[in-house]
Amino acid sequence: AVFGSNSMAQQYSSIPVVPTSPAEAIHMFSETKPVAKGMAAVTIALYLLSLLLPSSESVFAMKATNTYGSHSYVWNVFTAGFYNTNIIMALISSITFIVMGRFLSNWSSCDLLRFVFFSNLAVGLCTFMCQIFLYMTSFNYKYLEQPVSGGMGIIAAFVVTIKQRLPEEPVAFFGASIEGLTAKYLPGVVICLSAVLSVTGLAPVMVQCVCGTYFSWLFLRFLQRGDDGMRGDPREEMSFIAFFPSSLRPLMQVLSSFAYRMVCTKSVQSMLDDLTVGAGLPR
Repeated sequence: AVFGSNSMAQQYSSIPVVPTSPAEAIHMFSETKPVAKGMAAVTIALYLLSLLLPSSESVFAMKATNTYGSHSYVWNVFTAGFYNTNIIMALISSITFIVMGRFLSNWSSCDLLRFVFFSNLAVGLCTFMCQIFLYMTSFNYKYLEQPVSGGMGIIAAFVVTIKQRLPEEPVAFFGASIEGLTAKYLPGVVICLSAVLSVTGLAPVMVQCVCGTYFSWLFLRFLQRGDDGMRGDPREEMSFIAFFPSSLRPLMQVLSSFAYRMVCTKSVQSMLDDLTVGAGLPR
């Protein structure tokens, strides 16, 4: 996907989100933040580990029976977002880190780490709770034994940042634009595609995509501190109901109000301010 350039685009970035030539790709890689390259390298390293040591899936992938109980691999709610057993998914995730590390050039390395940390951890915890819920409602033990991994939650989270920065930018695939499709619709497109993949059994990634989209919005809307010191993004384009068709917006307004009351508290905001991950890294 490549975006045009209008005043909104020029405010945040003067280059396409995705490079359109090898030279542009090399330039993008050279200017990508080291921390983004590091996360891409971790993703590739964990994929290679899955090839060399298949049993590592029980340690790094999210599986409810391994997260609690006799093993207590509690870290897998986080590492699952970086662990891939599919080469295509591993490459897509790694490229996403590189591309978005350049696209979010005005973020510091610490800002980028906070965003990924919050979104990925929230996706992992929600996936874990979904496995528990499905087991408790069906008493089918397979839900506790099903390993979940892959970076779809992180990818969906990054897509929301494109909507935030370039909401009215037209989207083009392979040089051809799709009439009426702008960046503000991309989160919905990603969720719909994940639903199709999940229903057809090709890749059960809908839970990760929905959670990644939601918690990315939550972070950007209410928690992230801007250059002016203020929290969140109050613009209409980033309201929760802006993600839905007009017919669903009254119901979504209720859920949005609940989210605001839940996260706009001193304890949640202080936790993110005190998070030292990434401290001392280059901007």
